[in-house]
Amino acid sequence: MITVKTYPELSAKYHETSCVAGIRLDQGTPQHVRLFPVPFRLLNEESQFAKYSIVEVDVQRHHGDRRPESLRPNLQSLKVIERLGTADGWRERFSHVRPLVAPSLCSIKRDQELRGTSLGVFRPAEFTGFRFASAEPWPASKAALADQLDLLAQDLRQLEC
Repeated sequence: MITVKTYPELSAKYHETSCVAGIRLDQGTPQHVRLFPVPFRLLNEESQFAKYSIVEVDVQRHHGDRRPESLRPNLQSLKVIERLGTADGWRERFSHVRPLVAPSLCSIKRDQELRGTSLGVFRPAEFTGFRFASAEPWPASKAALADQLDLLAQDLRQLEC
């Protein structure tokens, strides 16, 4: 189940890619999972997924990433199975999240130190506010990469992953 899609980043190797996080449901007990690379806008339209979609995809260990939840997807095998709705207070979505809720952020950090994990979910004791800030402009090196790749002028669906 997809829960997070990062904003696309420019990449000399992948052109444009995103990191996707979610909950793995095929191992009995739900587990955190990170899928990378995912060039989302390059996927076929039927393979483009929304958050809280259940997807099926072949994966392998991501050898360049030591975090246990990191996997490299075979995007040719990606299928969107269904999208979970918000009925009954997000009951269906939360049924997959609930087993992963940690008692605290400290608990998540301890797990990170012990096992090298980097994903976690906890319920904050208090919500004190939200701050929104504009993104920083691209550094010259990234702007040059954008010009080199000429992403805005090309049909991204035609690029090979």
